[in-house]
Amino acid sequence: MMSTGPVSLKVIALGEYGVGKTSLFYQFVHDKFDNRFLSIRDDCVKKEVVVDGRIVILEIIDSSGGFDIYRSLLRLYCNEVDVCILVYDVTSPESFVKLEYWRDEFLRLGDPQVPKHFPFFVIGNKIDLEELRAVSARKAEEWCESKGNTEHFEISAKDNMIVKQVFLDIIRTVLRRKAIESDDGQQVVKIQADVKPNRTMCWS
Repeated sequence: MMSTGPVSLKVIALGEYGVGKTSLFYQFVHDKFDNRFLSIRDDCVKKEVVVDGRIVILEIIDSSGGFDIYRSLLRLYCNEVDVCILVYDVTSPESFVKLEYWRDEFLRLGDPQVPKHFPFFVIGNKIDLEELRAVSARKAEEWCESKGNTEHFEISAKDNMIVKQVFLDIIRTVLRRKAIESDDGQQVVKIQADVKPNRTMCWS
């Protein structure tokens, strides 16, 4: 048993169709790759992890394919989430350019009290296709630096390259900012962070 209880965090991922949002979450939750289309109605799931001795219940909201159809639902979700992940495909310059649009849409729909302090994380997916890379890590880092309060990661959902470690790092960062206190909870299986995430800190 833990000395502190479970902490609930809600996370949403936004980005262009096909960048791998669903695959990213599926890999994290199920430890395997699946690129099948899932609508937002099917893919609101919870994952329990232990991070530095604290139970965290991560509620994952995947907007894949549903942003226009479920705009009213997403407005509600954006109002409730604790963190927003912006996902692009490193082989698709268009998906990277559209990060600006998705960030603005989240800020408009979610309307956080202090926008400049809301935690955004940018993930470049599909680094297993390095030979097709069209967006450099440096370019993405510069974009994050221009926004402030943003961290950048590069991963491969397909090859499960540091997916768990990235999520653990995101959770740690959000917990530090929120300084959440909770009641005693139950023990769950730990996810070991045995690989250092490939990330760039981009604070304002």
